[in-house]
Amino acid sequence: RYGGRWKEQLHGKHVNVCITNEHMTLQTCIYCYQELCHPKIILIKRNKQVLQENRSALLCGNPKCVAVKPRESTKSRDALSSLAIG
Repeated sequence: RYGGRWKEQLHGKHVNVCITNEHMTLQTCIYCYQELCHPKIILIKRNKQVLQENRSALLCGNPKCVAVKPRESTKSRDALSSLAIG
């Protein structure tokens, strides 16, 4: 059977849908629900050390977090969002 909306309607009957508020979802740790921050890296510009935030990664600062214990507290934004969705 091709065409129509029969597959969407059939799938919609047997699937639970959870509606969540998307505010601060990418800035919270998915394991401990604490706020994430951007890690700072040291760059050398014009013979001076400069601290700069790494915007492509997020760091959990909670020492009791499950992700911090195996030393995997830093996640990229893409990996974090795919874990939160899936």
